[in-house]
Amino acid sequence: MASDNLVLRSGTWHARLAIPQDARPALNRREFTASLKTGSKTEAQRLKIPYLQEWQSMIAKARSAAKIDPEDARIEAMNRPGFCGGRFV
Repeated sequence: MASDNLVLRSGTWHARLAIPQDARPALNRREFTASLKTGSKTEAQRLKIPYLQEWQSMIAKARSAAKIDPEDARIEAMNRPGFCGGRFV
């Protein structure tokens, strides 16, 4: 049963967002999913909002990434907090 970006799996609600075709290569996936760790649909409706906002932001960045020079993207990634020696910590 799916409703408004929600999917019920084994009694637990999950947030789901399909990724538009043009953003899939940059994100290397077809959809985002995350367990909301609740069996209550009402609570799931509330808990899904931050996930959807973050995912929509990632899609927007992926769409604009095609307009960014790959070297600039690499430098930006290295300057992010948590990046250490070729990996995130």
